[in-house]
Amino acid sequence: MPVKPPSRGNTTVEVHTPPSRRANESLPGADPTRFSSPVIHHRERLGGSGRTQADIDLDAIAPAPQVNISEIPSTTQNMPATRPSLEEYRIASDVQLPQPDAQGFRWFKGRQFVDMLDGSIFLVGLDSESGLYRARLSSERVPSGPLLLQDPDSRLWYPMVDLESMTFSLSSRRLEDFRTSLDFSNQVPDSDGLHRFEGKLYLVIDNQAYQAMHDVEASSPNLQVMRIVRPQDAVARDEHNRYVATRPGRSEAVFYDERIGWSGLVVGGAGGMFPGRGNTSGNPSGAQLNAALGRFLQTHLGRLRKLYPALDEPGLRAAMDSLGKDVEGGLKRLEAELATLKEDLVAWIQQTAEASQAHKHWAVRVNDHILRCWRRESGTILWLPEGGGGALPPLKVSFGHIEVLKIKGIAWPGTGDDFLTHFPRLTRLSIVESGLTAVPDSIRAMPELTMLDLHSNRIVLDQKGAQALGSMVRLKQLDLSGNPLGMTPDFSNMSELRNLNLSHTGIDQWPAGLRTQTEMDQIDLRSNRLREVPPELLDPSGEQGLTQVRINAVTLLDGNQFSEGYWQHFDRFWELASNRYPINEIYTVKDAFILPSPLVKRLQNIHPHKSIHEAREFLSGLGPDTEATITRLEREFQTLESQLNAWSFSGGGSRQRYVRANQMQLDPDRLGDRYRAKTRILACWRRETPQKYAADGTPIGLELKLNGLRLDSVPDLNDVDFSHVGSLKLSGMNLSVSPDGFLARFQHVRWLDMSNNQLRELPAAIGQMHAMTRLSLQNNRITLTPETARILSERVTLRALMLNDNPLGITPDFSAITDMRSLNLGNTSIDTWPPGLSAQPALEDILLYDNRITTIPDAIIDPPDALLLQQLRVNSVTDVSGNPLSEVSLERIQRFRDRVAAQRLVSGDLSRLLSITRAQPSLNTQAFLENTLLRNALPSAHSPSDGLLRWTQGMPAQQVALKREQWQRLISQQGAQAFFTVLQRLNAGPVAHPDLQRRVWNVLDSISENSAESDQLRRDLFDRAGEPACCDRAAFSFGNLEVLTMVYSARKQAGDHALGPQLVHLSRRLFRLQEVDRLAAEDIQRSEAIVRDPQVSEEEKRPHVLRLQEEVEIRLAYRFGLKDSLELPGQPENVSFIGMGRVTREMLSGVYKAVIDLDNSPAERQALLSREFWKDYLTSKYRQQFEEQREPYQARLAELHESLEAKQLTMEQYQAKSDDLQGQLAIDEATLMQTLTRQELDQPAAPDDSHVSGSQPNKAMTPTTESSIQG
Repeated sequence: MPVKPPSRGNTTVEVHTPPSRRANESLPGADPTRFSSPVIHHRERLGGSGRTQADIDLDAIAPAPQVNISEIPSTTQNMPATRPSLEEYRIASDVQLPQPDAQGFRWFKGRQFVDMLDGSIFLVGLDSESGLYRARLSSERVPSGPLLLQDPDSRLWYPMVDLESMTFSLSSRRLEDFRTSLDFSNQVPDSDGLHRFEGKLYLVIDNQAYQAMHDVEASSPNLQVMRIVRPQDAVARDEHNRYVATRPGRSEAVFYDERIGWSGLVVGGAGGMFPGRGNTSGNPSGAQLNAALGRFLQTHLGRLRKLYPALDEPGLRAAMDSLGKDVEGGLKRLEAELATLKEDLVAWIQQTAEASQAHKHWAVRVNDHILRCWRRESGTILWLPEGGGGALPPLKVSFGHIEVLKIKGIAWPGTGDDFLTHFPRLTRLSIVESGLTAVPDSIRAMPELTMLDLHSNRIVLDQKGAQALGSMVRLKQLDLSGNPLGMTPDFSNMSELRNLNLSHTGIDQWPAGLRTQTEMDQIDLRSNRLREVPPELLDPSGEQGLTQVRINAVTLLDGNQFSEGYWQHFDRFWELASNRYPINEIYTVKDAFILPSPLVKRLQNIHPHKSIHEAREFLSGLGPDTEATITRLEREFQTLESQLNAWSFSGGGSRQRYVRANQMQLDPDRLGDRYRAKTRILACWRRETPQKYAADGTPIGLELKLNGLRLDSVPDLNDVDFSHVGSLKLSGMNLSVSPDGFLARFQHVRWLDMSNNQLRELPAAIGQMHAMTRLSLQNNRITLTPETARILSERVTLRALMLNDNPLGITPDFSAITDMRSLNLGNTSIDTWPPGLSAQPALEDILLYDNRITTIPDAIIDPPDALLLQQLRVNSVTDVSGNPLSEVSLERIQRFRDRVAAQRLVSGDLSRLLSITRAQPSLNTQAFLENTLLRNALPSAHSPSDGLLRWTQGMPAQQVALKREQWQRLISQQGAQAFFTVLQRLNAGPVAHPDLQRRVWNVLDSISENSAESDQLRRDLFDRAGEPACCDRAAFSFGNLEVLTMVYSARKQAGDHALGPQLVHLSRRLFRLQEVDRLAAEDIQRSEAIVRDPQVSEEEKRPHVLRLQEEVEIRLAYRFGLKDSLELPGQPENVSFIGMGRVTREMLSGVYKAVIDLDNSPAERQALLSREFWKDYLTSKYRQQFEEQREPYQARLAELHESLEAKQLTMEQYQAKSDDLQGQLAIDEATLMQTLTRQELDQPAAPDDSHVSGSQPNKAMTPTTESSIQG
């Protein structure tokens, strides 16, 4: 590294106090007992010439200050001595020294001084042990400071840095997040250790490839620093492979040396160390690093660190000690061993990839785990990753340091035993879910094994395998569960055995040798084929009675093939044993040596989490009605589970519209939330959820929490009991469907939270919650009706009510509620003061902010003297800020405050009385206020508001006022202008006007309802309403809008099972209208073809050109001309300009015949099957058939979801299977709909359908005359 040399001649040394330290602060590491530290006098004390004087004593020592010496605690005597830092050796004065000689030394009075890279000067002395120079103090005979090295180019000096302080190990765990999927195992790197691929640089460490970039800032001519980066980070995208520290992304600084490969490098600053001159950052230079590396690699410790890069200093020393006296020989053996292991693993990875590319990734991970294990990075544990197949890697080295080996999910190869032989000192071995068919022979050579887990394989024991297991006398834990053993070992010699698992092994004989192990913790024999227990084990009175009781007390037997009444043998055993021994002290394993009675089994089917003992205790508390209670619970559980299964599959309840296959949300997130809700509801029904307590500690009941789950609806529940629930949380779920069918089962609830949803109406079920004290409904879209406002007013037990941020419209009356504590009606669009609050004795909050209140009642603002104090307390907690209070009301508020002040009833700030100012409203509140202003806004100058009078003819004044409010609300909606222009331009004579007015309000009422469907209809009508140029165009547009409204109304009424014929008839009318429009379009196309035909004369083209100028009149002519004969829906009674369409009677007759001929045709039937209202009608009327048809799909989807949760399916596999399931169900539903449609069509013809669709009554079925068409 080129460094600027010092100037020739005399040098002045200035020593500055480091900026981070005060001038009088002692240096770190200074010895407090060092009383005579050398002090160099400053220049002004030495004389003024500035030249070096012979009488100047550089060793001058200032008098020692007076010091009080106290005894040092003895604990310090054992503390290791610390070497002072380099700062303490800096020359602390401004002196003139001779210029350096050829070797870089400044000599003064026989002492050597050297210039450092940072410009400072140090006194140095030769270290006899290392032959290097050390910094020294002027008072020292033997130098004690850090070793110093000289840069050969600049002759300047720097402290020698140990390799450990400059580098760090690149363990696989540290680099795990940087790995790429590239494979360079067959490639040779370039001389700089790098691979080049598609314009990027890569390096390989332990067979893993990492992207690398040049760190130019940290590099120097003789040290190239690279950065390992993550390919997905921005820092990795530089096209020149240059590391830019200011770009986001993680990195690791590394350097390459052909002697040791890649190593981590400690660098500072944004880009690492700074090259060039004056490198004072503390980072190593290339020369320093190379020198330190060369020195270190020449040592035994350096070679050992190369082998074990993750070991710390004590670990390396311990490894060194383990090599014994022949350290050199041991190191050579280890170096050869690692080289062989790496070579064998690379070859094994290649062989695995050639046999199965799918297993290559697994092989690379195994390679990583084994190398980490050999390097002692995983301690004494080796855990091979799951998912492998084929051979395990051939090992030629011993892993004698490994005590725990875990293998799972590997297709056990024939080389498995060879692999295990290299782990001779195992104490714990686990090989599970790996297809083992026999006990590995190699376990015989593992004398220290205390735990053997071979569960969930395919092991069939033969005599040899049984003997091998029986001879493992040091085993404490043996798990053979989930294997078709056929026979069991003899456990007589296993005196140290503590835990034995033989469950699910198919054994039909009692295991031999389990007679003396009284220290057993558990013997699991569940789910086998045992039919009886040896008689001697059922007698606690023999010589070995106590021993057998202790063994039986840890033996599990449930799930075997004992006869129906065999459970009584176990009951008798414990009855006899309890008379002889302290059973409560002995019996430590739940449900040990006991079987459920038939009644307990029935209860456990309902409550699977109850143990046999818990079930017995539950049954004992039922009294004489036990059988009846269990029967009731079984029936209730079956009902509940059936309802929850149907809902979790479809998302719809029994009171809600049937959810067809193509409407289901089967994505894992939504479906998962429904299954989670099902689990919580079942747990709550079983009384397994937490108990909740009131503020005074009184229990109010259990809590059911579904909040936070994304559910559009909750299940409808029938005939199940949730009277034990006191708190129900349904907040933040995006609920949009009324939960009445769910809430009806929670009539005893005390706290109900349904805040932060999309509810539009107050659930009627709240009217049955007579004990409710807290109701949270804030942040919904609830609008009150007189009926729902009454329900709220009758909740006399309420103490806290949160209704803020809902467009309530109606103000509830709280007169009947006597103990209200908190009320929030902020931002609810109410315009009157809530009655009944003045008499509330304990109110703490009345929040009425951001509403439409203009006046305050006299009782609130001007109470009589006798009620002033009571009203004062209420007004002091009332917030009416953000309301458009009139000037009179504001003046009256001030008079009230003045009255209170004059009587000195309160002290302090009186603005809190009927507060009218507060902080800026929240975004949610602000948006709601803007919406409220829109609703109150008067129609603009361009709005056809004057048309309202035209559509309220003959209505009473009260009805007109309601219609005007409805009209103005609709006008204020975005996109309403074109729609109201259509209404403005509709034309009807005096006779036809009443019917047209009815039809107009039918449309307006349909788009004013408080439902998501009505909102969607309103948006659709506003979008489709064009800007009509004349009354005919307006009539045509309104007819289209009216048809959409008819379909909307028909779908609303599709649940009426008596309306099937009317819906069929409506579908026919809609189909005929569609066909008339299609044939009209063909007529228009014929005229267009004539106009384009060059063979037709201009005279012949002329009438076609004229009629094409008004295509709407052509379409309207067909519609109007055939409206009565074909019963076309949504058509006008009067038209003005359809003669321009030149549609003749013959043309109408032709279209009439063509349309009539399609009656009962396949096309008409297919049109009926495509109608949403018809699908809703069929699924409602024949719901049981549809639900029975989808039950198998419900079960299959539940299995798929369980497999996904258990990670047995990937997300892609689950999605494909669930999509296929959904598609198959859709086909089955369509097939059933076709069958049911044929059945419906065979019924008698339909009567008038006007009450279904809102259309005009039927008229004579003959085409309109030509004269009426051409006007």
